[in-house]
Amino acid sequence: MVEWSKPMRTVSTRWVRHRWNLRGVDFTLSVPPGYQERSATTADGVRVLDVILRAYGSDPIWRPHLPAIATRMHHRICQTLGHPGAVYLMIESGNEVAALSGVAVSHWTDQNFLTGVCVHPNHQRRGLGKFLLGRSLQWLQMQGILEPQVYTEFESLADRKIYPLYGSTRVVGVPYPGTQPPPPSEAYTVKHNCYFDGRVRSLGFGTSHGYVTIGVITPGRYEFTSDYEEHVLILSGTLRVKLPGRDWVEAPTNDAYVVPADTKFEVESETDVAYLCRYYPVGIPRG
Repeated sequence: MVEWSKPMRTVSTRWVRHRWNLRGVDFTLSVPPGYQERSATTADGVRVLDVILRAYGSDPIWRPHLPAIATRMHHRICQTLGHPGAVYLMIESGNEVAALSGVAVSHWTDQNFLTGVCVHPNHQRRGLGKFLLGRSLQWLQMQGILEPQVYTEFESLADRKIYPLYGSTRVVGVPYPGTQPPPPSEAYTVKHNCYFDGRVRSLGFGTSHGYVTIGVITPGRYEFTSDYEEHVLILSGTLRVKLPGRDWVEAPTNDAYVVPADTKFEVESETDVAYLCRYYPVGIPRG
């Protein structure tokens, strides 16, 4: 759990970075009994912030700084919740949010965890933190992020109990970019996305009709998972596309295809392919 702030005199300034190598990792995960998982929506914003602050408040390292953390987390949630480049994984018990982890393909703080793995104090020590970290890493892996990382405070609960799981490499005393004021790109005005070790790249930005990315796919075969309905227009080159239960089809220059939300699909190209993609969250009218 990390956030930008003014220097904290009451806690250590030793930052720790945890990084995972997800190449070839196969996740087998089961939700702990009595809990349900889903992705948070913009309608969950207040509940998302509530569980984050309760989790931070349960850690003596962060407890004195809750007011500042609340301000920054509210700002971050408003900017990233519901954004195609990020997902907020939520665990519920009845009507209560038991745990949450916000992750993103990239972020200006040079990490992939937006909120940290946050478990409500009433639900700690039940395996939710381990499960949610695994699910977060799995989601990042499916987006092509093979070396995700997070920064946290030395000896925080996350540093000691959560992030060492799944074979992370821990480095103490690293500089943390989040100690600097956030740049304009934090608002995702124009966002650079990098997948599969740089073999697929895109620029993302908001428009009056929703979020759009323009990108390039280099030769190879790649598997993606769509969180939203995607409308893809091929600007240059020819892309082969395989949706579940269908044969491979070719999408040449100026052709388009649609990927349903929550779909795992494959693409393949023999040359560089340029594309434009529009994202449509479920229930949003097509403009």
